[in-house]
Amino acid sequence: MIHGSHASIRIYYAKFPNEYLSEIAKHGAHYRKRSPLDLGVTLHRTKKFHMRDATERVELFKLTAKLLNYLISGHSHVGYLFNYATNPIHYIPNVVHDAITVELPPAGEDLLARRRN
Repeated sequence: MIHGSHASIRIYYAKFPNEYLSEIAKHGAHYRKRSPLDLGVTLHRTKKFHMRDATERVELFKLTAKLLNYLISGHSHVGYLFNYATNPIHYIPNVVHDAITVELPPAGEDLLARRRN
């Protein structure tokens, strides 16, 4: 989460352990009352970046770029951004529909010219 206040910005982040998420999935919103495990999450934050200071602005933008690059790399274990074998975003199932047939044009054919005819 990015929090800005006047001329400063901080990035807050947390790591959710699998056990923690499993207990929430199993027990719902009131998992703390129902779960035998005493699990929690630690909230971390970056230093305060002052946007009036050019050096700190550059430092924040570099950090943000590294974070976004890591998230889209497929190496982060963040939901569908993680590149695992059966990820629905990266996995295209081979589905055949009887009612729909798709005719692919020959390689190199101009699709717009074909539409105009």
